[in-house]
Order: sequence, then C-alpha cells, then structure tokens
Amino acid sequence: KRFGQQVRDEVTNNLIRGTLNVATASATNMVISHNLFLNTTAGNALNNLSSALVSDNIFWGRTPANATLNYCVFTNNITYQTSNDVIPFGTNTGTNNQVGVNPLFVNAPDRSNNLGYDYQLQAGSTGHNAGSDGTDIGAFGGASAFVDLTGRARVPLVTTLSILNSS
Repeated sequence: KRFGQQVRDEVTNNLIRGTLNVATASATNMVISHNLFLNTTAGNALNNLSSALVSDNIFWGRTPANATLNYCVFTNNITYQTSNDVIPFGTNTGTNNQVGVNPLFVNAPDRSNNLGYDYQLQAGSTGHNAGSDGTDIGAFGGASAFVDLTGRARVPLVTTLSILNSS
C-alpha cells in the first residue's frame, strides 16, 4: 500500500465456472469486473460480498442475486438464463444492467464450459462496446482484455525454444 491509497481486491477478465466465494477478510470494497460467470447447473455466481463494485460482467446460468451480497453496486452487467436474472436486488443498487438478455457470443451454443467455444461478443450484441469503459461487457472487455482460456498465467511464458548451435 502506498501512502494515502486504498487497497482493493480485484477480480477481472476471468471465465468463472461456478461460484466466486470471497474470504471474509476481502469481502468489502472489491471490484469484480469484466468476467463471465457460467455453468450448466443453477447456483450463485458470487458469495460473501459487501460494498463491492460488480461491473461489466455476464452472468449466464449463475445468478448474481443471493442473500450474501449487501450494499454492492451492479453496473453494466448482463444476466441470462439464471434462476434469478433481476439485478440489483435487496440492499444493492445499480444502473444500466441488461436483465434476461442473450449476450450473443460468437460461438457458444450452450453453457457446457467448452474451452473450444468463442465467448467474445458478436458485433450485434447489446453488450458490444456497452461496458462502463466503452469496451465489451464480459471477459473480453476492459483495459486488460487478455483472456487465455487454457488457464495460463497473464505473464510472459516461453512455450517453445529453438537452440541453433550445440554449445
């Protein structure tokens, strides 16, 4: 922490296949942006959050609405085919959310978590360039829109190396 700065935890540009359970120590003032929450089974996308910013995410089959989220701000999110598409809810607030709207992925015919699918948004999607920052809503938007669905870290990684001499 630098002097005078507030430290925040961020969860950004991820494909989350299930529930993001936040530890109690980190549950306040988090930023959760530009993620895709999906699963073939119904359930909560987020647990244990208070006063968090939940922005520019797509919730497909995983509901953001549950009793463990309080005083969060939901902005520019899309919900689709969840058990409760409505956001904001309860003590939470927010604007510009698209409730019950098909995000229109390039190639994702179902929620089967297939890494061969293309979860980028089609040009005709209501989430295309509709994020709070002017980029796409979902995992492929935002300032750090690098998403590697293979699970590799976001750091430089040598995948092949050719040595041209024998010494």
